[in-house]
Amino acid sequence: MEKIEIIARGLITGGKKFLVCRDKMNENYFLPGGHIEPGEFSSDALFRELKEELALETKNFYFIGIVENIYSLKGNRHQEINFIYSVEHESFSFQSKEDHIEFSFFSVEEFAKADVRPTKLKEVLLKWREDKNFFHVKTIDR
Repeated sequence: MEKIEIIARGLITGGKKFLVCRDKMNENYFLPGGHIEPGEFSSDALFRELKEELALETKNFYFIGIVENIYSLKGNRHQEINFIYSVEHESFSFQSKEDHIEFSFFSVEEFAKADVRPTKLKEVLLKWREDKNFFHVKTIDR
């Protein structure tokens, strides 16, 4: 492994739907957010990323868990640590402000069937939706 990626991600829900994003060059989905810059706290990174990606300015979010993931991509092993926050909002446009990503709201059923990465995150978030318990998951995606 060459490096460890540290990422802040937001679980943004609208009723019984989950907001997900997708890099237009890939088929899988992930939660909005992005990499934490050196010297930046995860909550500040999430605020910055949501503003950049969605023009969403909110600090109404709270930490709900961590997902550590080791995975292979194009024959190389990678590792990421995801800080997950639940994001509260009133309303916003989920039109992407960045050309390379697009956003979609998925129903619970669509979310459960979608290729969301890290893979274990989907299961954890569906459970969290029901019990609201903090989580710390370590997983290897093959």
